[in-house]
Amino acid sequence: MESPQMHDSITEEIDLRMLQEVQAAQSGTKIKNASIGMLFSRQYWRTTLFTSGFWFCAVTPYFAIATFADDVLNQFGFGGGWAGGVGLSALATAGVVTTVLLIDKLGRRILTVPGQWLCAGILLVIGVWANAPAILVLVLFLAFSFFNASYTTMTQVYPSEVFPGHLRGIGTGFSAAFSRIGAALGTFALPWAISNIGMGPSMVVAAAVALLGAVLSQWLAPETKGRTLAEISADFSH
Repeated sequence: MESPQMHDSITEEIDLRMLQEVQAAQSGTKIKNASIGMLFSRQYWRTTLFTSGFWFCAVTPYFAIATFADDVLNQFGFGGGWAGGVGLSALATAGVVTTVLLIDKLGRRILTVPGQWLCAGILLVIGVWANAPAILVLVLFLAFSFFNASYTTMTQVYPSEVFPGHLRGIGTGFSAAFSRIGAALGTFALPWAISNIGMGPSMVVAAAVALLGAVLSQWLAPETKGRTLAEISADFSH
């Protein structure tokens, strides 16, 4: 989910940083040929692990819950209809807008890491509290939708910033492709899980995925605000 404001802000900053990188290259830096294997080299495996793992863990629970929002809410005592899905989408939009407005003020890491811990906790509470009041469950799902959309927005930012120039295209493409595996798993696995293990355990599994993303980001997510692309990629090149 991407707004025009987000696109303009991020594009301007990436263009500036790419110009700085080109200038560095013109001063004598050798440009390497990219390959898939380089993504898993000693220099860049951390970058690949972070971008692909974070993206995978961000979209897997989102696609599961958003795609079947009506069914999920029905399981927790809410009536049918499109109102629940609209509410979740509205909060998701608010999360994206919030990130766009704050990304250059607060930085990347603070908009990436805490939200994942919150979403993992929210899904865990929903999963283990079998008799939770329906209104509380609704509030928790709305909060999940907001925070998940907020940090998922960063999947459009980090890959373009943390990969060095010669790997940026192939690295971003690999991370996006890996995330589609998560999207497919979330979409197709949730109906099966609800039917076979129940809604509560299904939410616990979703919480575990969000928790994995939180751990990865806590460990690997850099703060890229105000830094050149060369400086950022150097953090992972060891």
